Amino acid sequence: MDSAMACRDHLPVNQRILQGEPWTVPWTAETILQVMFLWIASFWLVGSWIVPFLAHAAGVNKEALTYRAQALYSLLTDVVEELTGIAILH
Repeated sequence: MDSAMACRDHLPVNQRILQGEPWTVPWTAETILQVMFLWIASFWLVGSWIVPFLAHAAGVNKEALTYRAQALYSLLTDVVEELTGIAILH
């Protein structure tokens, strides 16, 4: 075994990754920017407009919620945002 290979085997994983060959991916920078924009826009739209509108339409008064109900409201908002993000990726 030559000394270069022996030295390379003792490097931390992150250094081996950074010193490796670049990866080839089937998408472009434009695709990445589009997905990032859609994710940010949907996150804002769902969390700031859609979920509060639906809660208001259902008669929920956010100021009158107990701590447990506020936590549930926050959890449901997060779940809807995550499902929207997954839908964007598909």
